[in-house]
Amino acid sequence: MRVIGTLLALVLVGGVFVVTSCGGNPSSGFVITGEYIAAFPEELQQHEHPTNTSTDFANWTISLYRTKVGEDGNVEKVEIASKAFRNGNVTFKGHLDAPESIEITAVARDGSQALSTFARVGPGSTASFALLNYPHRDTFPSDMLVLRGKSLLLKESPSKFTITGNLTTEIGDSRVATMDIQMVAWDKFGREVNEKIGTIMLDKGSFVYEGEIAEPIVARIEFRGEYTFIWVEAVIEPGANISIHPRGSRTQAIATMPPGWFSMDQMGTSEESGRGTIFATAESGRHARLIDSWQQSYTFLSTVVAYNVAEQRYQSQQISAVNQTIDRASATGTTTVDANLNLPNASSFPAFVAAEGCEHVELSSIVPRSGFARFPDSEMTELNRLSDELWAIKHDALIQFARHGIDPMDSLLALELGAFRAHPFDEKFESTLEDQIKVYDNLESMLDADVVARRIEPPRRFIESRLDSYRNERLLTPGQKAPRVVLSNLEKKDVQIYDVFKQSDLVFLQFWEPPIGSWSFSWLKEIYGSYNNLGFQIVTVSTQPDWEVWKTASVSEDIPWLNLGDLSDDAPIGDISKIFGVVY
Repeated sequence: MRVIGTLLALVLVGGVFVVTSCGGNPSSGFVITGEYIAAFPEELQQHEHPTNTSTDFANWTISLYRTKVGEDGNVEKVEIASKAFRNGNVTFKGHLDAPESIEITAVARDGSQALSTFARVGPGSTASFALLNYPHRDTFPSDMLVLRGKSLLLKESPSKFTITGNLTTEIGDSRVATMDIQMVAWDKFGREVNEKIGTIMLDKGSFVYEGEIAEPIVARIEFRGEYTFIWVEAVIEPGANISIHPRGSRTQAIATMPPGWFSMDQMGTSEESGRGTIFATAESGRHARLIDSWQQSYTFLSTVVAYNVAEQRYQSQQISAVNQTIDRASATGTTTVDANLNLPNASSFPAFVAAEGCEHVELSSIVPRSGFARFPDSEMTELNRLSDELWAIKHDALIQFARHGIDPMDSLLALELGAFRAHPFDEKFESTLEDQIKVYDNLESMLDADVVARRIEPPRRFIESRLDSYRNERLLTPGQKAPRVVLSNLEKKDVQIYDVFKQSDLVFLQFWEPPIGSWSFSWLKEIYGSYNNLGFQIVTVSTQPDWEVWKTASVSEDIPWLNLGDLSDDAPIGDISKIFGVVY
């Protein structure tokens, strides 16, 4: 047995490692329990060779570590207990005279892989963790070692925030559900990224998470079950107490809502549909001021009720129409169904004129992008009208906070929550972004230089780049000659893209952002394989400024056509993307 200093001794009692203080009192005891859980167990049965089952996670070694400061002042990590799972479970018991942060690690037998997390334990406390194995999943979600049910601070702190809730009704029967807390940050290229604050596994739908934050931020809180993904935004600051509620648990108005709470970020944007089945509230502070003030208003809640009624009515009509069409098709013996979509056609718009040298190009059937083809108000459905009203309530409130916030930080948070957010197809897109830049300019002199450098300068640079691209896009019309530009390939050699256009009968040019923009490559590969020998060429242009990310994604996708990159040293949007009016 090994003795750590003079305080802790490691004892084996009945198969359980005990970390005990020599002469300590019973009230100082703590317990840490762990469980190995294989998520999606049915995938193990459906796949003969699941991707992530080459390692036997149940036989990994679980170790506890504490840190101590040596005589030379250096921090040392000291192992205090180690063992393997037994029947998928492991238990550590011990004594501590004061709260400590204990590192829990899970290491493969051959040392090739390791996972870790930290449990904050003290006298009389308990902590629980889980080793989550996601079989047959190479990318996301990945295997993780995570605390279960609660993650608490060692002691009170002026920077402390708390997030609590019970989402049993939303998570459903998921055996494995996790909460990820992320904050918006900006990379060296001026692009928005998410930084992880913390992760916890829900315990029968319940969770308590305590953390520390230096300044107010907008957090994205994601919940993932085996077959569920929902998320919500919250304003986190020192002293914040955020409660996460399922739909129908907050007010009488919400309780009367039919199923299908509308995704608030679909109110004029294209973000995930998971938003809206839950919501975050706070009794006081910036979250209550910036979010609850409009989210819990009678106007917003009553409009949500009206939207859900209209949504259910619309869905019933659509289902009825489809069933009638199927019945008619069955009665007549036809095998096709006419969707009868109410889409604009080319005759509704002015004809395009090809540029000199491009007269052979057929333009009579070209329809402008949907931004030009706005439907008349008379064709707007009740559903769309209510959707616009919901978005306007949120958006108008945030704009008021951005322009007239109680303090500059409120204004900044309102911008980060989506004030002045607009879609490129919106006719007010340009003026909205210009207004956003004005607010950033006003805040620059009101906030600390560090905040300006991290949270104002990067997004403002990105907005300016978006404006440049948008203005160029307005100048592009079918029939123009392609710009003469030079792009780099993966070997970092220059390629004259105009020469590619001249050498091919038909070129499909697509801009994508690795690693997430390759969703269309599967069907593009089918088209390319069928028509490439007939003069059809595909050119994909990566808008990812990081060459390594672009290369890794390209190798993974095994792209067979011409694959080029619009690389930039520090610009959020590359020069070539701007010329072609790529707006995102």
